[in-house]
Amino acid sequence: MKNRFDIINGKCVVPRGVTELLEDEFTGCTQIKEIELPDTLESIGCSFWSCTSLKSIRIPAGIKTIPSSAFFGCTSLESVDLPDTLEVIDSQAFEWCCNLKSIRIPASVSSIHSSAFNNCPRLEHIEVDPGNHVYRSVSDTILTADGKTLVLGCNSSVVPDGVLTIGNRSFLGCSGLKHINIPRSVKVIEGFAFYECIGLRRIVIPDSVEYMGEYLFYKCSRLKELVLRCRYSQKEDYPFGGVDSLTDLYLSHGPEENANLAYSLKKGRASTKDITLHVPEGTEKDYKKHTYFKKFKYITTE
Repeated sequence: MKNRFDIINGKCVVPRGVTELLEDEFTGCTQIKEIELPDTLESIGCSFWSCTSLKSIRIPAGIKTIPSSAFFGCTSLESVDLPDTLEVIDSQAFEWCCNLKSIRIPASVSSIHSSAFNNCPRLEHIEVDPGNHVYRSVSDTILTADGKTLVLGCNSSVVPDGVLTIGNRSFLGCSGLKHINIPRSVKVIEGFAFYECIGLRRIVIPDSVEYMGEYLFYKCSRLKELVLRCRYSQKEDYPFGGVDSLTDLYLSHGPEENANLAYSLKKGRASTKDITLHVPEGTEKDYKKHTYFKKFKYITTE
């Protein structure tokens, strides 16, 4: 559709008095590099989808919600100024903003969807205003106010000790993440947490972990070592789906405690013939004769 507002030399000025942008106001508009929004604006809709030349934006004070997919695919977006009136950042709001390097969450924000900042591969710094009563930031992570759930991470994140749950999609698409230490306080790692972290090479799941969600390491194409200290007993989810590059798997328990592991790897198209299975001393024979694990070509003690 034709834009209601003029774009001159890459800049668009939305005049004062405008209260809302249409759902597809600027969708796919590649000419816009800079835009000024008036303080009278109350709603932006999904209006900036795939504005691939947009480099920065200031969201005016009248906006309370960044709606679903509002800035999806704004691949040149480097900076976003969020207002102190903002309350909600909805699903995929900034997904695939490939050049976004930092984000500051205002004190007013009470809801951040788990996919709001997915696939932001250059995100290095996350900060939450100290006055926020729902979220807080520690070591470039967003945590719930009680510090028990990690909501969002980035390439430079450190999981703080005391975190109980690494949340759904919390590191999805953090392609610059090479190392991550999971403290022994963690009991739950929810689904898709490390999905498409293509830089991740080694990860240790501590024995404190009681549950792992589905496709945790899907498309982690450079993952070589997975050290599994916890008792793997899930029957319905497949944390190891898609780990087709894995070469070394370290287990700390016997084959019965890990009975679903081989099935999960197969479900994710990982080749058991290419994975060296490191098992605890004294359990090697048990693994080699077990219904599932006998299909591994390489089984050795740690």
